[in-house]
Amino acid sequence: NKNLEVTITDDETGAGVRLSKSDLTLSELHATDFEQTYTVVLNTDPGANVVVTVASGDTTAVAVDTNSAMAGDQSTLTFTHGTSGNWDAAQTVTLRAVNDGDTAAETVTVSHAAEVSSDSNNPYHQIPISAVTATTVDAGHGVVVSEATVEVAENNKTASYTIKLKSQPGGSVEITPTSSALANATVSGALTFTTANWFTAQPVTVSGVGAGSATISHEVTTPTTDYPI
Repeated sequence: NKNLEVTITDDETGAGVRLSKSDLTLSELHATDFEQTYTVVLNTDPGANVVVTVASGDTTAVAVDTNSAMAGDQSTLTFTHGTSGNWDAAQTVTLRAVNDGDTAAETVTVSHAAEVSSDSNNPYHQIPISAVTATTVDAGHGVVVSEATVEVAENNKTASYTIKLKSQPGGSVEITPTSSALANATVSGALTFTTANWFTAQPVTVSGVGAGSATISHEVTTPTTDYPI
Protein backbone atom coordinates (compact mmCIF):
# COMPACT_ATOMS: atom_id res chain seq x y z
CA ASN A 1 0.00 0.00 0.00
CA LYS A 2 1.15 3.47 -0.82
CA ASN A 3 0.67 6.18 1.73
CA LEU A 4 -0.41 9.66 0.65
CA GLU A 5 0.84 12.49 2.76
CA VAL A 6 -1.61 15.42 2.97
CA THR A 7 -0.54 18.81 4.20
CA ILE A 8 -3.31 21.07 5.48
CA THR A 9 -2.50 24.77 5.51
CA ASP A 10 -4.19 27.21 7.83
CA ASP A 11 -6.00 29.81 5.73
CA GLU A 12 -6.75 31.99 8.75
CA THR A 13 -4.92 35.28 8.74
CA GLY A 14 -3.82 36.87 11.95
CA ALA A 15 -4.86 40.21 13.40
CA GLY A 16 -4.42 43.02 10.93
CA VAL A 17 -6.05 46.02 9.29
CA ARG A 18 -6.39 46.13 5.50
CA LEU A 19 -6.62 49.28 3.39
CA SER A 20 -7.97 49.18 -0.17
CA LYS A 21 -5.51 51.81 -1.44
CA SER A 22 -2.08 53.09 -0.49
CA ASP A 23 -2.02 56.37 -2.45
CA LEU A 24 -4.53 58.79 -3.92
CA THR A 25 -4.44 61.93 -6.08
CA LEU A 26 -6.77 64.83 -5.34
CA SER A 27 -7.38 67.92 -7.50
CA GLU A 28 -8.22 71.23 -5.87
CA LEU A 29 -11.51 72.77 -7.09
CA HIS A 30 -12.11 69.89 -9.54
CA ALA A 31 -15.78 69.00 -10.03
CA THR A 32 -15.25 65.35 -9.07
CA ASP A 33 -11.57 64.64 -8.35
CA PHE A 34 -11.35 67.03 -5.40
CA GLU A 35 -12.17 64.00 -3.25
CA GLN A 36 -11.32 60.30 -3.33
CA THR A 37 -12.15 57.34 -1.10
CA TYR A 38 -10.61 54.14 0.22
CA THR A 39 -11.83 51.47 2.63
CA VAL A 40 -10.63 49.99 5.92
CA VAL A 41 -11.49 46.52 7.27
CA LEU A 42 -10.18 44.11 9.94
CA ASN A 43 -8.73 40.69 9.14
CA THR A 44 -10.31 38.84 12.06
CA ASP A 45 -12.92 39.16 14.77
CA PRO A 46 -11.11 41.36 17.30
CA GLY A 47 -12.97 40.03 20.36
CA ALA A 48 -13.62 43.61 21.47
CA ASN A 49 -14.62 46.86 19.83
CA VAL A 50 -11.83 48.59 17.88
CA VAL A 51 -11.72 52.31 17.12
CA VAL A 52 -9.48 53.40 14.24
CA THR A 53 -8.59 57.10 14.17
CA VAL A 54 -7.69 58.57 10.77
CA ALA A 55 -5.56 61.72 10.73
CA SER A 56 -4.29 64.01 7.98
CA GLY A 57 -0.68 65.10 8.28
CA ASP A 58 -1.66 68.52 6.89
CA THR A 59 -5.27 69.57 7.38
CA THR A 60 -4.70 72.76 5.36
CA ALA A 61 -4.10 70.60 2.27
CA VAL A 62 -6.10 67.39 2.80
CA ALA A 63 -9.22 66.91 4.92
CA VAL A 64 -10.40 63.54 6.26
CA ASP A 65 -14.00 62.38 6.75
CA THR A 66 -14.92 58.92 8.03
CA ASN A 67 -18.70 59.39 7.94
CA SER A 68 -20.16 61.40 5.07
CA ALA A 69 -23.68 60.92 6.46
CA MET A 70 -22.89 63.12 9.46
CA ALA A 71 -22.46 66.88 9.37
CA GLY A 72 -18.85 68.01 9.54
CA ASP A 73 -15.73 65.92 9.12
CA GLN A 74 -15.48 62.82 11.31
CA SER A 75 -12.18 61.11 12.14
CA THR A 76 -12.92 57.65 13.58
CA LEU A 77 -14.11 54.24 12.41
CA THR A 78 -15.63 51.82 14.94
CA PHE A 79 -15.42 48.07 14.32
CA THR A 80 -17.56 45.88 16.56
CA HIS A 81 -16.86 42.24 17.41
CA GLY A 82 -18.79 38.99 17.44
CA THR A 83 -21.17 37.33 15.01
CA SER A 84 -23.34 40.42 14.85
CA GLY A 85 -20.38 42.78 14.63
CA ASN A 86 -19.19 44.77 11.63
CA TRP A 87 -15.50 43.93 11.92
CA ASP A 88 -15.52 42.26 8.47
CA ALA A 89 -17.44 45.06 6.71
CA ALA A 90 -15.23 47.55 4.87
CA GLN A 91 -15.75 51.14 6.03
CA THR A 92 -15.11 54.16 3.81
CA VAL A 93 -12.71 57.04 4.38
CA THR A 94 -13.07 60.15 2.21
CA LEU A 95 -10.09 62.43 1.54
CA ARG A 96 -10.77 65.91 0.21
CA ALA A 97 -8.38 68.43 -1.31
CA VAL A 98 -8.47 71.78 0.47
CA ASN A 99 -7.88 74.83 -1.69
CA ASP A 100 -5.06 76.39 0.30
CA GLY A 101 -4.51 79.45 -1.87
CA ASP A 102 -0.97 78.68 -3.01
CA THR A 103 0.07 77.21 -6.35
CA ALA A 104 2.18 74.33 -5.05
CA ALA A 105 1.20 70.66 -4.97
CA GLU A 106 1.37 68.90 -1.61
CA THR A 107 2.03 65.33 -0.55
CA VAL A 108 0.26 64.46 2.69
CA THR A 109 0.51 61.33 4.83
CA VAL A 110 -2.79 60.06 6.24
CA SER A 111 -2.17 57.92 9.32
CA HIS A 112 -4.29 55.32 11.13
CA ALA A 113 -4.21 54.42 14.84
CA ALA A 114 -6.18 51.53 16.38
CA GLU A 115 -7.32 51.47 20.00
CA VAL A 116 -9.13 48.85 22.08
CA SER A 117 -10.06 50.83 25.16
CA SER A 118 -11.47 47.81 27.00
CA ASP A 119 -8.36 45.64 26.67
CA SER A 120 -4.85 47.03 26.17
CA ASN A 121 -3.58 43.45 25.65
CA ASN A 122 -5.87 42.86 22.68
CA PRO A 123 -3.81 42.20 19.51
CA TYR A 124 -5.66 45.02 17.73
CA HIS A 125 -4.72 47.60 20.35
CA GLN A 126 -2.13 49.90 18.73
CA ILE A 127 -1.61 47.39 15.91
CA PRO A 128 0.56 48.84 13.09
CA ILE A 129 -1.53 50.11 10.17
CA SER A 130 -0.20 51.31 6.84
CA ALA A 131 -0.52 54.96 5.91
CA VAL A 132 -2.13 56.41 2.78
CA THR A 133 -0.26 59.00 0.73
CA ALA A 134 -2.46 61.76 -0.71
CA THR A 135 -1.03 64.00 -3.42
CA THR A 136 -2.86 67.20 -4.31
CA VAL A 137 -2.90 68.78 -7.75
CA ASP A 138 -3.01 72.52 -7.16
CA ALA A 139 -5.75 74.66 -8.68
CA GLY A 140 -3.19 77.19 -9.97
CA HIS A 141 -4.08 80.69 -11.12
CA GLY A 142 -7.45 81.49 -12.62
CA VAL A 143 -11.06 82.49 -12.13
CA VAL A 144 -13.97 80.32 -10.98
CA VAL A 145 -17.33 81.25 -12.54
CA SER A 146 -20.25 79.52 -10.83
CA GLU A 147 -22.50 79.17 -13.89
CA ALA A 148 -21.99 78.47 -17.59
CA THR A 149 -25.39 79.88 -18.55
CA VAL A 150 -28.07 81.98 -16.88
CA GLU A 151 -31.64 82.66 -17.91
CA VAL A 152 -33.29 86.01 -17.23
CA ALA A 153 -36.62 87.51 -18.24
CA GLU A 154 -36.72 90.77 -20.20
CA ASN A 155 -37.98 94.12 -18.89
CA ASN A 156 -35.18 94.45 -16.28
CA LYS A 157 -35.73 91.16 -14.48
CA THR A 158 -32.48 89.92 -12.97
CA ALA A 159 -30.45 86.77 -12.38
CA SER A 160 -27.01 86.33 -10.87
CA TYR A 161 -23.91 84.16 -10.74
CA THR A 162 -20.70 84.42 -8.73
CA ILE A 163 -16.98 84.79 -9.36
CA LYS A 164 -13.94 84.03 -7.21
CA LEU A 165 -10.25 83.36 -7.73
CA LYS A 166 -8.57 79.96 -7.67
CA SER A 167 -5.62 81.08 -5.57
CA GLN A 168 -4.29 84.00 -3.56
CA PRO A 169 -3.21 86.73 -6.00
CA GLY A 170 -0.44 88.44 -4.03
CA GLY A 171 -2.06 91.79 -4.87
CA SER A 172 -5.30 93.20 -6.25
CA VAL A 173 -7.13 91.64 -9.21
CA GLU A 174 -10.03 93.35 -11.00
CA ILE A 175 -12.56 91.41 -13.07
CA THR A 176 -14.88 93.34 -15.37
CA PRO A 177 -17.92 91.55 -16.83
CA THR A 178 -19.11 92.82 -20.22
CA SER A 179 -22.27 91.98 -22.19
CA SER A 180 -21.92 91.40 -25.93
CA ALA A 181 -25.49 92.60 -26.60
CA LEU A 182 -26.70 95.47 -24.43
CA ALA A 183 -30.07 95.44 -26.20
CA ASN A 184 -30.64 91.98 -24.72
CA ALA A 185 -28.85 92.00 -21.38
CA THR A 186 -26.76 94.27 -19.20
CA VAL A 187 -24.38 93.24 -16.46
CA SER A 188 -23.13 94.76 -13.20
CA GLY A 189 -19.74 96.39 -12.83
CA ALA A 190 -16.18 95.41 -11.99
CA LEU A 191 -15.26 93.27 -8.99
CA THR A 192 -12.04 93.62 -7.01
CA PHE A 193 -10.28 90.71 -5.33
CA THR A 194 -7.39 91.02 -2.86
CA THR A 195 -5.27 88.76 -0.69
CA ALA A 196 -8.04 89.03 1.92
CA ASN A 197 -11.13 88.15 -0.15
CA TRP A 198 -9.79 86.18 -3.16
CA PHE A 199 -11.81 83.04 -2.32
CA THR A 200 -15.01 84.85 -1.33
CA ALA A 201 -17.56 84.48 -4.14
CA GLN A 202 -18.78 87.87 -5.35
CA PRO A 203 -22.07 88.22 -7.25
CA VAL A 204 -22.53 89.41 -10.82
CA THR A 205 -26.04 90.63 -11.65
CA VAL A 206 -27.46 90.14 -15.14
CA SER A 207 -30.48 92.27 -16.13
CA GLY A 208 -32.77 91.25 -18.98
CA VAL A 209 -33.56 94.03 -21.46
CA GLY A 210 -35.07 92.49 -24.58
CA ALA A 211 -35.57 89.06 -26.07
CA GLY A 212 -32.42 87.38 -27.36
CA SER A 213 -29.08 86.18 -26.06
CA ALA A 214 -25.83 87.76 -24.98
CA THR A 215 -22.36 86.48 -24.17
CA ILE A 216 -20.80 87.80 -20.99
CA SER A 217 -17.02 88.03 -21.10
CA HIS A 218 -14.72 88.70 -18.14
CA GLU A 219 -11.65 90.89 -18.47
CA VAL A 220 -8.99 90.39 -15.83
CA THR A 221 -6.59 93.19 -14.98
CA THR A 222 -3.97 93.24 -12.24
CA PRO A 223 -0.85 95.23 -11.45
CA THR A 224 0.80 92.24 -9.76
CA THR A 225 3.07 89.86 -11.64
CA ASP A 226 2.27 87.19 -9.04
CA TYR A 227 -1.01 86.35 -10.77
CA PRO A 228 -0.34 85.68 -14.47
CA ILE A 229 -3.59 84.62 -16.15
